[in-house]
Amino acid sequence: MIQRVCRPWHPHSVLPLAARLHVAVLALLLVTVPAAAQTSELDEVDDPLADLKPVMVVNFASADRVLSTIDFVLNSVDRPELYAALLGEPLSALENLDWMDRERPYGMMLYVKPALPPQPTPVFFLPVKDVRGLIAVFAKGPLTARKRGEAEGYYEFVGRRQSFYMSYAGGYAFLSPDEELADLEHADPLEANATLTSRYDAALSIQLDNMPPLVREVFINFLRASAEAELQQRDEEPEAAYRIRRAYGISTLELLTQTLEHGERFVIGLDASAEQKKAIIEAAIDARAESDFADYLDTVGTKPTRFHSLINDYQPLTASLSWAMDKRERTAATELVAGLELALSGQLPTEAGEGGSINRFCNVLRKTVEAGHFDFCTQFVMDETGQFVLVGALRTDPGEDLSLPLRQVLTAVSTNPDIEADVEIDAAKYERTAIHRITPDDSRDEDRRLYGRAPDILCAATPGIFWFAIGGDGAQTAMEFAMDLVAEAGTAPVESRTPPFQMIFRVSPWLELPPPPNNPPQVREIAGEAFDNLNDSLQIEVRPTETGLRLRAEFAEGFIRLIGTAIARQYDESQL
Repeated sequence: MIQRVCRPWHPHSVLPLAARLHVAVLALLLVTVPAAAQTSELDEVDDPLADLKPVMVVNFASADRVLSTIDFVLNSVDRPELYAALLGEPLSALENLDWMDRERPYGMMLYVKPALPPQPTPVFFLPVKDVRGLIAVFAKGPLTARKRGEAEGYYEFVGRRQSFYMSYAGGYAFLSPDEELADLEHADPLEANATLTSRYDAALSIQLDNMPPLVREVFINFLRASAEAELQQRDEEPEAAYRIRRAYGISTLELLTQTLEHGERFVIGLDASAEQKKAIIEAAIDARAESDFADYLDTVGTKPTRFHSLINDYQPLTASLSWAMDKRERTAATELVAGLELALSGQLPTEAGEGGSINRFCNVLRKTVEAGHFDFCTQFVMDETGQFVLVGALRTDPGEDLSLPLRQVLTAVSTNPDIEADVEIDAAKYERTAIHRITPDDSRDEDRRLYGRAPDILCAATPGIFWFAIGGDGAQTAMEFAMDLVAEAGTAPVESRTPPFQMIFRVSPWLELPPPPNNPPQVREIAGEAFDNLNDSLQIEVRPTETGLRLRAEFAEGFIRLIGTAIARQYDESQL
């Protein structure tokens, strides 16, 4: 009988991803027995589980909301009949969820007992209005229900290899392969997960604050040991590349350690709205109040970007990073500049050394790092012929002149026979700014597909900004237009706290490019059916919150239609 119930989750099934997630979780709760945790207690205490709290929670707002989201996806492509075709059989196997309170949250909690090695053990929670109905669903599998004691709702379900246990309280059934965990006095999920339920259809919350200190310390030590081995210099790895990789590896390790030591929780959630015709995915990290980690998260968005005038929602792609760097990030960025100087000195020895053009060029970057503000914007734009151009700008120390060392470095590049590129100094002038052009001797097929021909690289330095553009005949015009926008907005007031990261991506312009070689034609066909100029945007934004940092990704209706179209096509092909 288990095979009949589980058949819809075969790898070749046409059941949609969201539907599989919803129904598979329920089936997992009812017919699957996870491996029980076998732990050895390290400390002799009266009740080692008295203060135990879940380290992770998976929460679905309700069965009705999840099923409504699936219905929304299928209706977005005018295929409502697929709801019954895809979900009818698995829902029937689960008695149409008649035993379940379909308006209350359900999901799973993961516990880690204070023991070594750490053994995560799940406790599933289900809102049940008919316990007998739930038992009847279990009876469909090779499970035998046995009451435990006299209290109502306490059962052991005996399987072929292992048992798992159920307790019942407050309208919820709690199920686990660990009898002690099943019988814990659990908080009411409706209250404990109220924020997750109100904000998201489905969410995962990692409760870092609930991780046993011993387990946390072991995990941190494991990360440090693994990183130390990984950050050794590799055979034949250039010194410059090694210094950069090691600096950012150490910075990442310190950030992970800080997160584990001072983070409270990490949440990722999904909310799909049929009324607003969009889907939102959020990821948020909260830090302990008054910790260094909390101070760091609070300050990352305190530096407004100089390039706010470039950020718009009609170009193929715009990304802006305006990040207030802490000491850890400044150290890593300083090593990046040192590695860049080392690499350039190896290629251009005549410009190396103290006072050389490479040193002066990198000194400008070092002073930019010391100021503690990384401000960068890049943008794909379409020129008049419909070809793409990549334009970028990096804020530099306004008190230092970058134009002269840039000219000298590029002059040295132009005379180096080992560098396979043509360099034209002063290829053009715009206002009083010299624009230099680099044309590599070779280019990739992907570059020619994107830019319309073998691309040129343009670069220039205005006071406080390094500019570059990559593209064909329209590259210079696109870069000059961006320069004008930034110059005109230079004195305009901006928010004191702007999003430290913003990205806006539009799908439709990319579909106008020639398709990549060996790209299955049905991929572009499905995308063409799903997107148009009014429903093709993806907007990502990172902002500090009162307790940490939140990333928000907003998907327009075209992305929902993309999922619905793919599901419909797969189903139709399965019926042939």
